[in-house]
Amino acid sequence: MTIPLATSPNSYFLIACADDKSAVIESNEGDNCIVTPGAIVTVARPDLVETAATMNPTAPVRAPGTTFSVTDTARNLGPVASAPSTTRYYLSLDPVKGAGDVLLVGSRAVPGLAAGAVQSGSVNVTIPAATPLNSYFLLACADDLARVTESDETNNCVASPTAAVTVTRPDLVEIAVSAPPATKQRGTTFTVTDTAQNIGAVASGPSATRYYLSLDAVKSAGDTMLTREPDGPGSGGRGQRTPAP
Repeated sequence: MTIPLATSPNSYFLIACADDKSAVIESNEGDNCIVTPGAIVTVARPDLVETAATMNPTAPVRAPGTTFSVTDTARNLGPVASAPSTTRYYLSLDPVKGAGDVLLVGSRAVPGLAAGAVQSGSVNVTIPAATPLNSYFLLACADDLARVTESDETNNCVASPTAAVTVTRPDLVEIAVSAPPATKQRGTTFTVTDTAQNIGAVASGPSATRYYLSLDAVKSAGDTMLTREPDGPGSGGRGQRTPAP
């Protein structure tokens, strides 16, 4: 016999009823059923939770669009087996899953779990490019696609103990530039030596440094961008330096 999916979790008596479709006209229609002595059929549901989530590194500092590794443990707290499910991961400003949390790219397939069973695994997750810069809690949420009907749908997530994931960006600055000659004729050249530094907490991609003449100490629309003297095939003609990554 199959218990309908919509049956409420509870303990039930089992009743067996003869001629329940009333196909036979009987002398007594009131004595067709027999019932078990007690409520012996327990209808229950699984209850999937995340019991632990760790990161590698333990406190990742990452730029949007980059990855880190998560290891988590899913458990079925319910008294009956669960169907397969999917664990997904979020960045959150607090330890509770909410509408404003950032869903990370990457998920983990969890097989069906027997009552009380646990299953652990690791996955690389990617921070979306539009993620605001901040420090975040990591949330791991069992059955995040709601494929399993559970006895408790509110306890699926676990949070890291602290806001350990820092989302930041590089910060490129020029920290030194050589002094130009006091007087130069238009159309002539001089050599510039400069030093670029990334003062941010994460690596930057390749970039280009360019040079200007300005009537004041602030770059503005009226400044004159210098051109570079060609020094070989593919060198280009603008006053810029492209450092190695």
